[in-house]
This record gives sequence, structure tokens and C-alpha cells, in this order.
Amino acid sequence: MSGAATNALRLYVGNRTLVGTDGEFLFPVYLALFTTDPGENGDVSGEVTTPEYSRQLIGFASPETGVFTWVSNIDVIYEAAASSWGSVGWAGIMDGTGPGASMIYHGVLAAGNLPAGYQVKLPAGAGQVTFP
Repeated sequence: MSGAATNALRLYVGNRTLVGTDGEFLFPVYLALFTTDPGENGDVSGEVTTPEYSRQLIGFASPETGVFTWVSNIDVIYEAAASSWGSVGWAGIMDGTGPGASMIYHGVLAAGNLPAGYQVKLPAGAGQVTFP
């Protein structure tokens, strides 16, 4: 059988993965930064690897009725770079702080070199996930 996902499935998967239903998540989700495109296979070999870097917890609010866009509802703040993080051009939502799986990825709007001393900050409301 093949076909398209229904609106009910989009809401179920999005809410269970990004928001938590009745306060329960399938798993917490984390924001990762990449210097190379992780692609559909979720290749994490291009993730930033400096000692001070770590994936940061990200949370989302439930979408409005009939809308399939989840908007981040917490500030995401990375530790300041002690050395260059390279040219960060992609972000991904991961299922854990370790190797785990990349579930969603996208090119960042302001891609560029992140030098020592730079601190990445994503204010609540700045991150969005949309299911078509």
C-alpha cells in the first residue's frame, strides 16, 4: 500500500516528537550544527566537533489548528566557541546528545564561518519545523 500521510498522522508524529503528548515525548530532541549537508541519510560526520560544542535541547509549541508548523518555544544557547567551528551551514534536530539519528535537517539562513569567541543563540520563536 502506498499513499500520502493524513493530517491526523502529521499532527500525531509532530506533537509526539516535537512537543510531547500529555507531557510525554517519544524522546527529547536536540539541535545540532553541521559544516556539511547531513542529507536525507542523516550523515553526522560533518557535525561540529570542538571540545566545547554539544547539541542543545530544543522544545516546540503545539501548532494552531490546521497548521502543520511547530515553532520553538525555548532559547537555544551554545557555549562560546573556544576555537573556530568552521563554516556552519546546516542545522538538524537529533534524537539524542550522542550519535543518535538526525530526524530533520535544513540549511541555516545565515551560514558562515563561526570564529573563536562567537556564540550561537537561537531565541524562542526562531526555529520552525513544517510538515508538508
